[in-house]
Amino acid sequence: MKSLVGVIFGIVLFTQCAGFALADENPENKNWKLVLGAGAALVPKYDGSESYKVVALPFLSAHYKMDATTFYYEMDRAGVRQSLGHGISAGGGLRYGGHRRTSHVGWGYDGNQDELVGTQKLDSSPIYFFDVSSFTPIGSFKASLNYSEIRSSYDEPGRPSNMYFGKVVDVGWSQMWRRGEPLGVNAGISLSWMDADYAEAYYSVKYATPYMQVFKADQGFGSVKTNVGLTYQISGHWSSMFFGSLTYYLNDAQASPFTKSPFRPGVFAVVLYNFGAD
Repeated sequence: MKSLVGVIFGIVLFTQCAGFALADENPENKNWKLVLGAGAALVPKYDGSESYKVVALPFLSAHYKMDATTFYYEMDRAGVRQSLGHGISAGGGLRYGGHRRTSHVGWGYDGNQDELVGTQKLDSSPIYFFDVSSFTPIGSFKASLNYSEIRSSYDEPGRPSNMYFGKVVDVGWSQMWRRGEPLGVNAGISLSWMDADYAEAYYSVKYATPYMQVFKADQGFGSVKTNVGLTYQISGHWSSMFFGSLTYYLNDAQASPFTKSPFRPGVFAVVLYNFGAD
């Protein structure tokens, strides 16, 4: 169970890095697409940790297109996308919301997290998202609104549970370049803004612990994320993806005692089989 949390974290990070590359690989003349694969990811033990581990990374992406509407499942999210013409599309759906465990026992705890003891636990909850994308000759631009109900509680008796209604807005740019038939290069950058509820749930410390002082996080820009990747077409059905990412935390997300380093690197590598390829 310990490694499952890392796997889910790796899937979330990989989807953030590879999302535009996956979309660009979808052939226009296909009504459906199914891609399976597996690989590995280097991820932090928890969001903000300066300790990292390597986890296995399963991969599943499925698309079905009906006229201007596409239904899809990509790694940690499922949704629908509607083409509005002139390179613009809009859509929405659900994705996995993640969680944080703080005790030495129980589902979701990974070793060497003593610094989390005494802080609030965050329960898994779906994230509802709505996004708008614009594909232009100079790249793909995307804005998304993410909303989730975040339940928190404590292992320590007498401390009240809380419910947060967190919202995050992401704005980003991505571009895919082809270097010959088999090789593709992908790069992107995005800026994230969080509201007060999301900031308090993920970055505030309400009770002092041996490792953390009381800290009140507020709304504001939370991070800047950059990524660069390579896709290589091995054959008609087989391909590989290699991605590197770097997140830089901003404002209260950086100042939070949970954030041990302002930088969060990530490395991902997967081999894919495309059932929809010719």
